[in-house]
Amino acid sequence: MAERVGTGELAKRLGISRQRVSDLAKEGKLTREPDGQWDVARAMAELSRTLDNQQRRRVRLAAVPQNSPAPVQVDETGDFSLPGQTLSARTTHDLFNRARAAKEIALAKERQLDLRRREGELLEAREVERAWTQKLTSFKNRLLAIPDRLAQKLAAISEDREIRAVLDGEIKMALQALIEKKADAA
Repeated sequence: MAERVGTGELAKRLGISRQRVSDLAKEGKLTREPDGQWDVARAMAELSRTLDNQQRRRVRLAAVPQNSPAPVQVDETGDFSLPGQTLSARTTHDLFNRARAAKEIALAKERQLDLRRREGELLEAREVERAWTQKLTSFKNRLLAIPDRLAQKLAAISEDREIRAVLDGEIKMALQALIEKKADAA
């Protein structure tokens, strides 16, 4: 026997409002049973034949063919399907609420990041890249200048230990300049 439900339950299963169910009935797109109830399978089959594609999407009938003579099956959760097909139980209202929740979460994350950036906890990637580029360029230039600066001094030294000590001191000074926390004027 066909399942019969009230207007509110039919609206819930179709994913539309009670008012829209009433409007569809007034438009002749849905037929109420003599006892005032709605035959769920019949209502879905009627809508699949009478609504255009845009309307069908709004009432969760997008996958129901317009010319389908096969009865629509409805389970206890409100899912409906034709033989060999299964449609999602999500209503338009559920999808809208999920989309709105996702939007709110994204806005909250964006606001949190903006607050952290304004409080100085986050830095712009371009600024960090620019600072590192300046530091590393300075370090590279300092290392490349070592031979020119020390050539005459090292030529005058005959002891290996002394040459190593001079080179070691110069390299340590270059490394110390790299790790200094003072910001270079940009």
